Amino acid sequence: MDACLCYSCLLCLLISLIMLFVLLSMDSLEPLQYGIAYNKITKTIDNNIYDSGRYFIGPLKGFIVYPANLVTIEFSDSRGAIVFILFIQELSFTN
Repeated sequence: MDACLCYSCLLCLLISLIMLFVLLSMDSLEPLQYGIAYNKITKTIDNNIYDSGRYFIGPLKGFIVYPANLVTIEFSDSRGAIVFILFIQELSFTN
């Protein structure tokens, strides 16, 4: 009886630790965001760029978040006015 109780306690502890690991390993990006995975221990970034959504990236990583929207600014009410368009340039990495 005692051995069965001990094994069930160990099983519950193991399941709890696995669930904690999975929850700490997930991160998400909101709509209109891009992200680069960042390792908090080694202070390095991945070469992948992530869109909005949920990702399993590991317990020691997080995202560096960048906006992914296009902003148009017009300084006049007339049709022929100069329009400035601000946008995020594509991020690229070279080895």
